Amino acid sequence: MKIKNILLAIAATAFVAACHNGQQPAASTDDTLLADDTPEEVVDTTPMPMFLYYHNPDNMQVVFWISLAKPDEPNANWDLQQRTRRIASQYTKLLLPNGKFADVKFTGEQTKDPDGGDLEVFALHHDYAPSAGLNYAFENKKDAKAIKYGGTMLVLVTDEYLESHKMLAVKDLSSRQKKMPTTVVKKLEEQYGMKALRSTVTSEFDGGYSFGSVQFKPKGGKVLALQVLACGDSVYSIEEWGNYDKTEGATWNVDDGGEYIPSHILAAFEGPNGIDICFIHGAPESTVTGWMTLRDGQFESFEMGMFYNYIDEPMPFWKKDLAKLQKILEKHDPVFKNVKMTKWTYVWIDNDDEREIWLRSDDEEYGAIFALKGEPQLLCTEQGSNKARLYEGAVSVTGSCGSGCFNMEVVTLKDSRKSRRLQIYRLTAPDNSITEEEYKLDGKTTDKATGEQFLQQALKQEHYLKNPSFNVFNN
Repeated sequence: MKIKNILLAIAATAFVAACHNGQQPAASTDDTLLADDTPEEVVDTTPMPMFLYYHNPDNMQVVFWISLAKPDEPNANWDLQQRTRRIASQYTKLLLPNGKFADVKFTGEQTKDPDGGDLEVFALHHDYAPSAGLNYAFENKKDAKAIKYGGTMLVLVTDEYLESHKMLAVKDLSSRQKKMPTTVVKKLEEQYGMKALRSTVTSEFDGGYSFGSVQFKPKGGKVLALQVLACGDSVYSIEEWGNYDKTEGATWNVDDGGEYIPSHILAAFEGPNGIDICFIHGAPESTVTGWMTLRDGQFESFEMGMFYNYIDEPMPFWKKDLAKLQKILEKHDPVFKNVKMTKWTYVWIDNDDEREIWLRSDDEEYGAIFALKGEPQLLCTEQGSNKARLYEGAVSVTGSCGSGCFNMEVVTLKDSRKSRRLQIYRLTAPDNSITEEEYKLDGKTTDKATGEQFLQQALKQEHYLKNPSFNVFNN
């Protein structure tokens, strides 16, 4: 059966018990789906499962999939999102990868970035970049131990849904390269009059159901794959037409290598009207969320949201954070009261997961490097010819302090915080002979041998980031 790409009405809660006798659900301004025909039977307004994007226990949300601004024309998908926002607190059960439900609570909406700007919708960001959506938290944070990876899509349901639906245990077989039974493949070959190229079973769930795909050989300049649900002698399919080129081969998504990849089943439920299957369909640049339903022998797919996947997303830097660092600089040296920092880049001086930030003025005459783990900590500053250089686990600032005067500062890091500090002051005569020299380690005068030994150890390995590229603020 061909996919029905229907828009969903005001119901993140209300997916109609659809497709009875081949009929599609009716349009409404309340708890129903937008479709072509209007069935006369009473619709089921039980909230359907939603999809929660999990990064960590402090960053988990139902990401908005359409603009928050009201469209000029009626849009059922926007209505669905609005309804989801209104009943967000009803979603209290999160299905964990171990098959158990955890209690969660709605903690509020997130629509603005830290500087008050509007956040982007219909995109899946990295954990360090905020996105617009409905935020949730565990009632018991220990439940998060069952989730091994961040950037994971999970299923979120209401108590009302679980009262009328039985969860069917799903077994993931995507790594086993199991083929569809020969009888299933032959039946589909006869139905479509095409020859199968490959088949796969990617999951099985209670009730004797197998889900996967059958991909046919190209025919007449067209290429077809089927998402297949089989149970005993019953075989149901959803058509997925792709593009075919004699040179490029078959394609359904960018970089799929000519092979159709079926949807990934997150959960399956059996209710009074049939089977509900929660799925995601992933591609290198996008993720689709939605439901498949089996109603009175009709197998259909309803796509809810299509999200852009951010791959190489830069870490943001906010005005409020810059203002905080500026105050630290001004307290350290009043000269920075007249200096505006306009350039920045993140650096990882000791090569761990915690980043440091390097600021510079527009003319690059002034600069500063801060550790950001915990409270911001000033590591060093740059002025004039005194420029910073990165090493593995250390940063040095070297330059002139006047005619015949040389100074050097070396700061080492441990666990992304300032560890030790060496200062060297040296005066030279016109013939470059040293007339005066002083070494200070952690603010206390020390001998040259101790200072040089520390220096050699701290600067023995130059950092891989020799010439970092700076961002212009707000670009």
